[in-house]
Amino acid sequence: MNQLEIKLNSYPDRFSENSLNLTITNKINYLYGKNGTGKSTIAKTICDQHYDKYNILLFTGFERVVGENERLDAIALGTENTEIQKEIEIVSKEINEIYSEIDPPETGKQNLFSKLNVAIKNLQKHEKLLNEFYTNAARDIKNKKYDNVNIAPPSYNKENFINELLNASILTPEEIKTNSETLSSIEKYATKTFTVTNTKLDSLLNNINEILNSKVSQRILLKELEENIRKQNFAKEGFEIHEHKVDEICSFCGNQITDERWNQLANYFNDEVKKFELNIDQNINLCISNIEILKKTELIEKDNFLKQYAANIDKLNLKIKYSLSQYELFYSKLVESLKNKKRNLFEKSPKLEIEIQEDFSSIISEYETIIQENNEFSKNLNKEQEIAKNKLRYNEIQNSLNGINYTNTLNEIEKLKFIKNGLQDSFDQKKTQLNSKITIKNELILKTKDEKKIANQINKLLRQMGVGSFALELIENDIEGQKGQYKIKGHNDEIRPITNLSQGEKNIIAFLYFLLSIENPENNQKPKIIILDDPMTSNDDTMQYLMIGEIQKFSRKLNDSDFLLIFTHNVHFYLNVRPNTAIKYKINGEDKSHYIKFGNYHLFSNGTHTTIKKIENGKHDFITNYEMLWKELIFLFESDEPNLMLNVCRKISETFMHFTKKGVEAFYGDNLSAKKLFDVNQHSLDDFDAEQNGKTKFEIIDILKSLFKENNATDHFENYFKVK
Repeated sequence: MNQLEIKLNSYPDRFSENSLNLTITNKINYLYGKNGTGKSTIAKTICDQHYDKYNILLFTGFERVVGENERLDAIALGTENTEIQKEIEIVSKEINEIYSEIDPPETGKQNLFSKLNVAIKNLQKHEKLLNEFYTNAARDIKNKKYDNVNIAPPSYNKENFINELLNASILTPEEIKTNSETLSSIEKYATKTFTVTNTKLDSLLNNINEILNSKVSQRILLKELEENIRKQNFAKEGFEIHEHKVDEICSFCGNQITDERWNQLANYFNDEVKKFELNIDQNINLCISNIEILKKTELIEKDNFLKQYAANIDKLNLKIKYSLSQYELFYSKLVESLKNKKRNLFEKSPKLEIEIQEDFSSIISEYETIIQENNEFSKNLNKEQEIAKNKLRYNEIQNSLNGINYTNTLNEIEKLKFIKNGLQDSFDQKKTQLNSKITIKNELILKTKDEKKIANQINKLLRQMGVGSFALELIENDIEGQKGQYKIKGHNDEIRPITNLSQGEKNIIAFLYFLLSIENPENNQKPKIIILDDPMTSNDDTMQYLMIGEIQKFSRKLNDSDFLLIFTHNVHFYLNVRPNTAIKYKINGEDKSHYIKFGNYHLFSNGTHTTIKKIENGKHDFITNYEMLWKELIFLFESDEPNLMLNVCRKISETFMHFTKKGVEAFYGDNLSAKKLFDVNQHSLDDFDAEQNGKTKFEIIDILKSLFKENNATDHFENYFKVK
């Protein structure tokens, strides 16, 4: 005999100790338990523990079998198609989100496309202004002239301007003048040399100082002239101005000058005096001659040079003038000292201390350098003029840049480029992501399967049960090639939006597909465990009976090596999906009850742990929802959960009132405190936050029993509430 071991040891916090090991020995099993009692946990555990030996087919509702295709307003039919459709919907949503960023947005809204567009326009606006500046500046420079000479060729344009930006440089006014003069210059070769008489001033000064340091010695002594230089000079001057005639009268005293006096004076002022005076006169004449020569010295003519050297020539001429004046001053001081000496021949004069004037050697050297540079410049004038043009042009470029604060303009454009490039990168990434998502979507579509055969079977079953509210219609020739997609056709043959398809309708489609797909050969490679985890949701009566009928039909075809486990929280479904419990079955030649043939289990929760009870006979089973409430009450009473008992007591009371047509006041009578007590905690069995009521389980049962007693239903109470 096959058996299925289910170990729930991993969930000691959810299942009671005696329910941690569940052994399934029946081929077909029915498990009833309210929501929260662990049905899905048991189903998951079976999948985790037996997937290697069994092909486990789990139905948990329409979500895994019926998917919604918003693009086609259709459903995807089939487990694989539904799973693929979920992925397609996710990818499609991602694709739409990308399109919402990269396509033009609605008016008044912003997205990546609009932000990139604004960034591009801002950048283009600034770049346009900059290009206009380049064009205008290039035109101005092309037309710019210095000394009527253009500094740029006629073909000069924006590209030339941009290429020369790195050379931009401001010139000083002096540099502008120099380069401008170079442009208008014509070749001039200077050949005339600067000549000036160079005298050895130090030798001349020494010679003069020797004269000044000398004096005339007298041959005879004249007492009246002795040691009186003024008298000596006076006598000498008188000796010179008279004619030395006989009986000549003295111009000073009016007396006759005798021959004896003439002879005395002649001996006193002898030839040595004359020679000394002659030497003095010669040096005076030499100095005066040199002064005259200096005065005739010609300055350098700047017209013999290129314009750019005119300033240098002017400076050099100033130096020449200054040197000439210093020379003249030097000679004048010599002449003056010699003249003084001539008046004081008979005593030594002080030495002349004056600075020796530098000769003209440095001036001549500088002049020769200017000549050389001028002539070399003239030789390379074309090249120099081209250099001058460039410098003047680069100066104009820099002036243009300064006029628009070029650095700030470039920084602003770089900032806008950075913003635009960042947005462009994001945009390109989005487009790359879009292409990738589209590829993924196309690959998913290729994986979809055609479920036309099963869809036709579903339509057939729906028609047989008289369901005309909807049918499945295959979408053929989908533009994207997606298979297994069905529109919903209403009773009037018009297509219904899938949003109008109820959960019950989706659930029955999914359930029928699940059962029909089990016959797929791919599912027959191993023994099967078929698990229906709460298949009944919100279906109407027609759908319930259709589902129950298909389950019973499927059960009869189940292989002996397979297991079928049906989990439900729906009492009606639990009671009706099973075969008649009164039928006897031949097993090994003996009549056996329903509870031997089939596995029947009840799952009860005490609020923290679930207990799994196998129903061995009809006495422990229930046949109505009302009976199930009493069994819950007994379970909670035996589990000592008084707080959870109150909610069940309320439901039992309400159901009894409904069947007996009694109102609240009639049922509760004067015991309205009982109603208040039962209403305190209207919570489910697994609600751990229920308020503590303070009553014991015995007190609660006594209150309920007293209510049934006051309503003449003590036997009714005792018939349902049977505890050990």
